[in-house]
Amino acid sequence: MITNDVKADREEFIKKFIESFGKGFYNYKPSDSELRTFAEAYIKANAKRAKVDYKVKTYLPDYAVVHVRPETIDLDNLNVYELSRKFYDEKQR
Repeated sequence: MITNDVKADREEFIKKFIESFGKGFYNYKPSDSELRTFAEAYIKANAKRAKVDYKVKTYLPDYAVVHVRPETIDLDNLNVYELSRKFYDEKQR
């Protein structure tokens, strides 16, 4: 649920992001600080690249129905192996 408290909504998003994204690691467990840093970088990147399409379906005096279709950076398609390999190769030089 979205409220008008942007600061609280941002913190709630980061908290849930850390819980969810942090479960995807196997050989390395990032700290909460590292996950928070990644979440904040993800928010900044999405602010630049994400798109939101919305259409007002119904508009009445006491409520409205709005269809929202966000296009964000998809972390499910993140190729972690390639990124890890690139990081390893760069550190070996």
